[in-house]
Amino acid sequence: MQQNRVVRLHVELSKQDKQAIDDFWFAERFPSRAAAVRELLRRGLSSDKHCVQKSTGNVTN
Repeated sequence: MQQNRVVRLHVELSKQDKQAIDDFWFAERFPSRAAAVRELLRRGLSSDKHCVQKSTGNVTN
């Protein structure tokens, strides 16, 4: 049985990118910056013709 595992990533951003993420975070009322970043990643991947399953957040081809 496959278990859902959390993977942590360390990412370096410019001040402008961090501000853009924070603006999105507050505008969309996400509970945390991490939740906003996950949503931005999900949206970016899905717009790149990937299929992202909303319930699990898994990316499939």
